[in-house]
Amino acid sequence: MPGDSKPVRLTAPEKQILSLVRKGLRDLEIAAALSLEETVVKDRIRTVSDRLGLPDRLQLAIYANRHNL
Repeated sequence: MPGDSKPVRLTAPEKQILSLVRKGLRDLEIAAALSLEETVVKDRIRTVSDRLGLPDRLQLAIYANRHNL
């Protein structure tokens, strides 16, 4: 399954964002919660998605759930 083949080290901010994705927050809500610009959140989500090889937000949320983020 994508996202489980090789270990990827995530930064603390990336883990924070995935935790909020897991809770179902939208980019704007994540940005407000972390005092970031929405574009920064979108970029980080895209970067993590690419690094993990996960195609969409749902898969990111599943990954975060599996890894207790």
